[in-house]
Amino acid sequence: MDRNNLGFVDVHTGKVTVLVDRKNRRWLQGQGSFHVTAVKGRSVLVTQSGQRLDYEPDHLWWRLDLNSGALAKLPLQEELAAKGRVLARVELADGDFTLILITKKDDNPQEIWSRMADGALRRLAVTDHYYGTADGQIWWYHVLAQAGARTDYLSGETVRERRANFRIPSQDSLIGCKASFDHRALILQQQLGGSWSERTLPVQADMLR
Repeated sequence: MDRNNLGFVDVHTGKVTVLVDRKNRRWLQGQGSFHVTAVKGRSVLVTQSGQRLDYEPDHLWWRLDLNSGALAKLPLQEELAAKGRVLARVELADGDFTLILITKKDDNPQEIWSRMADGALRRLAVTDHYYGTADGQIWWYHVLAQAGARTDYLSGETVRERRANFRIPSQDSLIGCKASFDHRALILQQQLGGSWSERTLPVQADMLR
């Protein structure tokens, strides 16, 4: 079998819900697996990559709705090509499915764009010093102004700060999940009292069929 599935497991009950189950018709055998890039609320950014049946490399981006199971293809490369840019990386900023797009073009500095759920694009910054997204803003360094900068990704408004301790806020993760070494189980990781604990979730391959 060569199928690609997307779903979730209730970590308390062990119940598995399969949202997407597709036979591989686009990629070479074993290629093009779904990869969950980020989850915000009920929205999921999903990618696929590998070699197609014509042996050409390809990369796809999708939006998955955890409520309905709807999987919508995102034409990110085509949208940015119309702006004269090449997509380098994608980040999911919030539960409204605002995306942050990091782009390049030849040897020019990278540009940071936002993309709303309706497809509207906004160029936010031109910088090779992009730190990430927090508090509804992208955080970056403005070389000409020699200052840290925060740009609201909805309005495009930028605030510059000259201070030595300018840095993006961070929050340590308290929960995670990974595949077991033999890829036959899922392992839930939780941080409790400053230390990490692990337990195997009761997920079997036949639950996904």
